[in-house]
Amino acid sequence: DSNLHGTLNYGPIYTTNPASAAGTGISLADLLLGAPQNGVIAYLTGSRGYRRTEYGAFAQDTWKLTSALTLNLGLRYEVFAAYPWKEVADRMSNFLPAPRGNVFVVGSPELPYESATRTDYNNFGPRLGVAYKLGARTVLRAAYGAFYTAEAIPATSLGAVNPPFIGSSAFTNNQFDFAGARKTSQGFDRPVGLVFSPLGAALQSVDPNFRTPYAQQWNAGVQHHFPGQVLLTAQYVGTAGKKLVLTPDLNQPRPGPGAVPPRRPYPDFNAISWTESGGSSIYHSLQVSAEKRMSGGLS
Repeated sequence: DSNLHGTLNYGPIYTTNPASAAGTGISLADLLLGAPQNGVIAYLTGSRGYRRTEYGAFAQDTWKLTSALTLNLGLRYEVFAAYPWKEVADRMSNFLPAPRGNVFVVGSPELPYESATRTDYNNFGPRLGVAYKLGARTVLRAAYGAFYTAEAIPATSLGAVNPPFIGSSAFTNNQFDFAGARKTSQGFDRPVGLVFSPLGAALQSVDPNFRTPYAQQWNAGVQHHFPGQVLLTAQYVGTAGKKLVLTPDLNQPRPGPGAVPPRRPYPDFNAISWTESGGSSIYHSLQVSAEKRMSGGLS
């Protein structure tokens, strides 16, 4: 956390004329008065140790079935255990929308997974390549592959920054009550035992059913060798991203007047950043190239 030592902001509020603020007030003077406008400090119960283990196995071979047909087949299998991360002392918690919308510590009956997510064991990535020689000067090619990746999720988007393991204390002084203002010499209130309530807090959460993001890539094309040492290639190339990371706010308030908490789906909490594998992408292209081979090694 970037605010472990605390931040105090000095006006100018107590040296400003409320009836005519323009041209009045000096922040340095408020500092000398020892009365900040507001302050905030974060409390972190120790450093964090993130871990995960990645396993992968891969096999591929090439078969020349006939003088004209070549086949490449392969399969990769990957497991990203404890994705996105586990913490060595289980100092992480996660917000679960169901059954009752609350924060639970990893390892609890409601959240038995040490990384707050189930490990995805369905990461099979096939590889397929085909090349067919159509006559002396033409080759047809096609290929397909699926590729899994443990897409990076920032440490600040994980459950280790949630209560009860981290919290903050803040105050805002009243411009019209200098006598009752919290002074610089008073510092910050330190919560007893450094145990923080999630009520009213902004939370980070990961979908327990998060799936490993992956990309499907495919292409098909033709190569033809023209007279005069000219090689022309034309191919269709496509890519589709699946299970990509999205981070919507689960607790976005409905538009309307009045206080914000009653307009939230979960009024006991502030914003809830929910990391899920719900994104997708698609890409299509036509790729054409021509290569002319000259004499003397120039192409």
